[in-house]
Amino acid sequence: MKKDLVEIIERATQDVMTTMVGFGVQCDRALSPEQLPDTGVLSTFTLDGAASGTAIVVCSPALACRITSLMLQTECNAVNADVLDAMGEIANMIVGNVKNVVEAEADAGRVTLSTPTVRVLGGALNQEGDTKSEFITVAFRYNQSSFLSVSFSSQDGVFQRV
Repeated sequence: MKKDLVEIIERATQDVMTTMVGFGVQCDRALSPEQLPDTGVLSTFTLDGAASGTAIVVCSPALACRITSLMLQTECNAVNADVLDAMGEIANMIVGNVKNVVEAEADAGRVTLSTPTVRVLGGALNQEGDTKSEFITVAFRYNQSSFLSVSFSSQDGVFQRV
């Protein structure tokens, strides 16, 4: 795992969370991707251009509802269309910030980011299906039961070279 990319993901996630919802999440470097719960709200992105790959943001249902409640200033107790929309926005900001830093620091050229696909994750996320790339995952906690993870892979290695 490249330390620089981990730090970029950590900073982008902290910046978006504190700016958009008014609280931070704590990076939990002891939490491996295999230890993350297998349910939550999943946002996936395709990256193309000078770097091609995949970005994934997974958030626990409890934290997704908390974020949505703060963003929309209304009570949200269950995952619904508003939660999916809010998590797509948060994930887009996090991944977009990481992409912008990688473009600048890796001198990678222009990288385009797809619109996120957001859905409820009800089973294990298999990141091994893409044999040409390796995922770099950074896990965060809001409290003991709420988590957020941000993962990047690159088919051409640009994200690993940052």
